[in-house]
Parts: sequence; C-alpha cells; structure tokens
Amino acid sequence: MTGFFKINTFDIFTKYGMMAQNGLYDALLKLPSCEYGLANDWPLENGTERDLSSAVFQPRQISLDFYMYATREYDLYNNYNVLKNTLTAGSGFTFSVMQMSRAFKLKYVSMPSFEKLTKIKSNNKILISFSVVASEEHPDVFLGLNLLPISISYPADSPDVPLTIDVNDFQIINGDLYINETGVFGDNNYYKINGNEIAVNYGLYARKGLYRELLRLPEIKSPGLNYYRSRAVTLPFFLIADNLAGFYAKYYSLAALLFSGNYIRFDAAGMNRRYELCYSDMPLFKKLTNINGSSKVVAELSMTFFDDRPLTTEGAGILDGIFDFQNGQLIYSQSDQFDGVLDFEINNNGELIIHTQ
Repeated sequence: MTGFFKINTFDIFTKYGMMAQNGLYDALLKLPSCEYGLANDWPLENGTERDLSSAVFQPRQISLDFYMYATREYDLYNNYNVLKNTLTAGSGFTFSVMQMSRAFKLKYVSMPSFEKLTKIKSNNKILISFSVVASEEHPDVFLGLNLLPISISYPADSPDVPLTIDVNDFQIINGDLYINETGVFGDNNYYKINGNEIAVNYGLYARKGLYRELLRLPEIKSPGLNYYRSRAVTLPFFLIADNLAGFYAKYYSLAALLFSGNYIRFDAAGMNRRYELCYSDMPLFKKLTNINGSSKVVAELSMTFFDDRPLTTEGAGILDGIFDFQNGQLIYSQSDQFDGVLDFEINNNGELIIHTQ
C-alpha cells in the first residue's frame, strides 16, 4: 500500500499506517467553481455580457477519507498524534498523489467523522476510520502549478476499493458508447468542442440528459420584450481512457480548456446548433472503475456552463451541412440518439405510454 500518497514528504502508509478510502480521487479531481467579477445583464439585449478575463477560481473544501492501521496500541496513538500535529500546523500541509503527479496545498478545517472499527486494547490488528475536511485556498493546480517531478507508475495493489461497474458492462462500437444504465449514450460524432470531437480529444461521451439541458429554453427578461436571460446548463458526460496515463492526459486537457478564460464552442450536430459556453462549476466527478494501469478507466462527471447568448445567432448558431432532405424526409448525417426511450404510443384514453429498455 505504499507509493500512492504523501503528506508533506512522507508516505502516508509508511509514516502513519494510513490508507485512502474509496472516493478520495473523486474529491480531488472535482474541479473548483469559477466566478466572474464583471458581468452586465443589459435589459434590451439577450443574455449577459461577461468579462471572462475577470474569472476567479473559488477556494474549495475537500473531504478526504482514510483508514489507519496499526499492530500495537502504542503505534496507533503515536501515529495519530504525529498526524494531528502535521495536519493542524498553521502553515498547512501538502498532499501529494503520486499516480496523478500532482500536489495539493491544503489547510485543515475539521474532522467530521471518526470511527473505531476494531478494539484497540490487546489487539495486534487495529483499524480506525476517519474523515478530514481540508481547504484548498488557491485552487490553481490545474493551471499548471504544483506538478510533482515524477512519472506515473502502476503499483500492483490499487488503494481504491471496490469496482462500481465492470469494464465488461460497457463497450464502444464505431465511436458510440453503450453502457448498462438506461440504454445508449451518445453517438459522439454529434458533439464537438472548438471543432474537435469530444471523444477523441477529451475522452468524453455524452450521458443521458444532455439533450434535455441544451433544449431547455431560457427565461424571458421582461414581459413584452423578446430578450432572454443567460441560463446555466449542466452537461453530463463519461470520461473514458484505455489506461491511467491516458485518463489524466484527457482530464488535464479538459481542465486546461475550461480554465482558458475563453468561451468554448459546443456543437451539437444532431440539433444542428452551436452553443457558446463559459465554465462555471463541476458539480459531479465520480470514478466508476478502479484507477490503475491494467484496464479502462471510466469516470462520470457533469459540468455547468453559462450560456450567455441564448437564442441568438452569435451563440446558438446554425451549423452547416448536417441535415439533408431525401424524398421529403429529414436525414441526419449522423445516427440519431435518444434518452433511453425505445418506443411510445398514445392509447385510446389519450394517455402517453413510454417503452424503455
């Protein structure tokens, strides 16, 4: 269990007998939220005029869950007291994740949970569980700072337990992701960011609900005036890579894009629409497989964006060359996708009956 995490310069297992609980990677990989200091919501214009150069990434609190193991009562209390002094030092502490090649500068906030999982007295196999909430006051690690001078390695014993899904539960056929949740997610030739296919460049595959978010209409600013407010859209995805190195390469490419200080062009070819979006928050990041070097790495995530130019040709513009008409029917240049609904009918009583997989 060594070689995964360090607090300051010490391996957490060797120094303290600590092991990460499931969910620690999720807490660290969830990107911080972004706020924009300068924004004007003009009453006689669609959307919001937002100064992206004023973007500030907000401090965040991270909950880190650990086990602590010892073979003697004395060792447990000694390791725990040393850890307490390290965490509560006024200067904060550095938490390094070797597989991520990243270091996080953190300050202790609280310990919301502590549980004794075995008896401590007269026991040679002691285990406790606890959570530490720490604040990251300067979440700029994703802007290229705090990189560890190491290469990614693949220890045989991953600290992550257990698998949430099996790799055999999904497959990718012709660029489309099929997963045993509620049906088919994504013909990912549908979606591009700044002209690049999301699966190829960022390992992203659209999840159920993405269409729903994009098609939801904005709120009108004032009755009688055809001007619309900016809206927040939360877009759900899977992030998939063939190995750990590929996973982090895709992830950091995505983070650099989101933190670039520019609007991104999100093309939804199936809708024949283009949206200009700016990053706001990542409300969800959760890995679905163990992070190791032997099989595909899968995570689910959602990202919230501001759509500052709703219902305008500047923002949701029309894409060229996506549709074609043949014999009076609309033909897609890509195959259609759906949100798990296989078929529907309206019965004699006027009721809508939906058939799902």
